[in-house]
Amino acid sequence: MSCAPNSVPEAEPPTSGSVVGGLTAAIIGAVILFAFQPPMSRPGMIFWNSQFVAFYFLVVIRGPYVLCIIRLWAPSDAADYFRTIGIACALAACSAFFEGLLAFFSLMDVLFLGNSRDQTLFLFLALSFVGNFIAAIRAYSIAWGPDTLDTHKDAFLKGAVMGISYGAIVVLLQQGGESLFLRNIKKTNEESKAAAIIVKSISWCALQYQTEHLQAGYPADLAVLDSGKTCKQPWSLSAVPSYKVIYTPLRDNSGRISGFTVKAKAPASLARYGDDAEGDDSGDIYVVPNDKCCQKRLLDPSGIEIISRPHGLHDCITGFAEDNPGVGFPPHLRGVNECPGSDIWYSENSFQYEGYRIYYSPGPPGESGQRTTFHLEAVCKDYAQTCLVSFYTDEGGDVHRTAARRAATVQDPLLRK
Repeated sequence: MSCAPNSVPEAEPPTSGSVVGGLTAAIIGAVILFAFQPPMSRPGMIFWNSQFVAFYFLVVIRGPYVLCIIRLWAPSDAADYFRTIGIACALAACSAFFEGLLAFFSLMDVLFLGNSRDQTLFLFLALSFVGNFIAAIRAYSIAWGPDTLDTHKDAFLKGAVMGISYGAIVVLLQQGGESLFLRNIKKTNEESKAAAIIVKSISWCALQYQTEHLQAGYPADLAVLDSGKTCKQPWSLSAVPSYKVIYTPLRDNSGRISGFTVKAKAPASLARYGDDAEGDDSGDIYVVPNDKCCQKRLLDPSGIEIISRPHGLHDCITGFAEDNPGVGFPPHLRGVNECPGSDIWYSENSFQYEGYRIYYSPGPPGESGQRTTFHLEAVCKDYAQTCLVSFYTDEGGDVHRTAARRAATVQDPLLRK
């Protein structure tokens, strides 16, 4: 007996509208899931190196399923109809299985690890799982009814095998993509550490160059530094092949290069897993997390941090003078409230801070007994090891610095504000 197109005389199928209505549950769940997931979330490992991870993965996972639904509106014959139902059923069942597993693990993270960020992910995964489960049951009930002919069941099973095969290929690609992704995360973490060291080396090299070329100032580009071969800490960009290193000279009104910035940027595809690094002519090197939850942090302790940054020694000394106008600046640091380390016994108004020796020098009191001048020095003692720049500041607040192996003085160049 022959079958007329678009019909199954021996077992009349439901209308296309009712079939599609049941199967679209999986589509709705998937769209919601991938629309709200972070772009680098685990399900998209196949396309981890793309800007459109979620979109591409949605096309791979749901593309064939959508084509099945479209095909069900106009099947070529009854076998085509049941084969298409089989493909849709298998794809929905595979998605339900894996999204059910992910939902379970997300729920475990929420219940036992207290990971609140997985709550939303669990809800979307659970919704997608339910949609896929409903779609798979609906497809099976349509094709495996009591009146369905054995030949049509065979067509359904062939379609199911096709759908499972496609799902297996996607899983293999997913596992391979995840393995490659994890290897690249490890590589990026290693490069992230190397990038901070390279930024430090370039910054120190530029500071060293300026000390030796006072008239020219800082180098105009990295080529001048000859890849750091003559620097205190040699460096090579080949150590960070995935990072983009940017050196920017800063010129003053006379055209002289009076400052610089240097940055190392993580690759966009792995920005969430690799920290950036930045430095400038202050000698400070910062690690800059790409995760918005975290603030940038100093790679090494800085002398300017304790003498001139907010809440540093300069602030507490000037604050003391404001609170004690008859005395002016304190004769010594011990006991001055708000001063870093004010509970420490300062020997001759000096103390060790990481690789620096900090010196406080109050001016002589005037006729009224009030001190109106002072200066602070942060002298690099672990030269070319943990520090390279020494700093000098006074009651005026201007900071002078030198990369030479000596204490900074008021004659040294001003640090850019």
